[in-house]
Amino acid sequence: MLVKQGKLAEAAEQWDRALAYVFPERSALEKRLGDLRIRIAKEQAAKLETPAPVATPAKADDDEDDQ
Repeated sequence: MLVKQGKLAEAAEQWDRALAYVFPERSALEKRLGDLRIRIAKEQAAKLETPAPVATPAKADDDEDDQ
């Protein structure tokens, strides 16, 4: 549910806590957690690669024409 809501870091924390216990589907959860961590890292990297908007330099005011 958290993953579908886009709360990836929170989902990873919950799954990490669940791994403290022994249960039959543990290996499947370990794989899903690894995949989720890769997805989180890729999304963070994509945010860093997105260039910030570049401000257009203001046109210089030529005061010589006004005199």
